[in-house]
Amino acid sequence: MKLRSLFYILLSLTFFSCKKVSTVERPTFLDKVNYYAALDSTKRTEVVLSPRVVYIEDLLKENFFYVKNQGTIPFIIDSIFPPNCGCITVSYTKKRVNPNDSIKIDFFVNGELKSSNAIVVVGNCNFGNQTFLIKN
Repeated sequence: MKLRSLFYILLSLTFFSCKKVSTVERPTFLDKVNYYAALDSTKRTEVVLSPRVVYIEDLLKENFFYVKNQGTIPFIIDSIFPPNCGCITVSYTKKRVNPNDSIKIDFFVNGELKSSNAIVVVGNCNFGNQTFLIKN
């Protein structure tokens, strides 16, 4: 009887001590891009960035570009991903851009840029035209 009790105690300790603690992971850049790319085409809109490219030597301390919704449904901005270098901060005032409307995206350079970078606007739009490039 004591052996059987000891067996059950050891068995229960084994299962409960190996329990994995789950953590909720934040969606990554590619997770978000894949999510919006998989949306039905009726739920995506067409956006255009203007300008699409700026050269490092033309940058000021404060810079901006526009995102124009050329589609027929509202463009909802999920996220705006600046470069991983930490050298650029992005600011914008609203997340919803109605058809034929635009939004100004401000970005600030924190230090010196030495190589090309990109700012990517992620939302319910056709993939491929929502990247703002900073070239050297």
